[in-house]
Amino acid sequence: MGNKTFIEKIKIWLANMCWKYFLKFNNLTENEYFNQIKEQELIIDIDNLVNKFLAWKLPKSVCSDLCVTDNNYPYSRTGTNLLTTTEAKEMIEYLLKVNIDN
Repeated sequence: MGNKTFIEKIKIWLANMCWKYFLKFNNLTENEYFNQIKEQELIIDIDNLVNKFLAWKLPKSVCSDLCVTDNNYPYSRTGTNLLTTTEAKEMIEYLLKVNIDN
């Protein structure tokens, strides 16, 4: 860690100053801040994610291949060959999108 450039040292100093200012401005200690964050942990509604997953409209390009119906398929399978990377990203974004009206 002793080999940091001058710019890296400035960035660290600036980040520390911002952090200290943030805590002082909000009248918090580091422990108080992190305790507040722990109390606000993200709660994932698995049932809602499952329902959204099942409701997502599949792209027209989705088509299974024969290996998915072969119980004796000799190779292990991971992920999916049904979606492209772009389609998979769109599906994940759809699942994780926050519905403000809820």
